[in-house]
Amino acid sequence: MKRIVQTKPLMPVFNAPLPPLEPFQRCRCGKCRECIDNEKWDRVFAKYEIPEDRWETKGFFQSTLRGW
Repeated sequence: MKRIVQTKPLMPVFNAPLPPLEPFQRCRCGKCRECIDNEKWDRVFAKYEIPEDRWETKGFFQSTLRGW
C-alpha cells in the first residue's frame, strides 16, 4: 500500500472581491429588547458627552478665571 503524506493543510483560495459594507442601521421601534438596551446605554453615555464650547469657557487648565 502506498502512503500519502500531507505536508501542509489545504486551504481554500479566495480571489473574489468582497462587496462593500452598508452602514449599520439601528432598529428604532422602541419596543424590542435591542431598542430598550440601546436607549439605556444612550442615557448612560450621554452623561459623559462634552459640550463643544467647554475648552473656550474653562480653558486648558479647567479654570473659569483664566480670561479675567
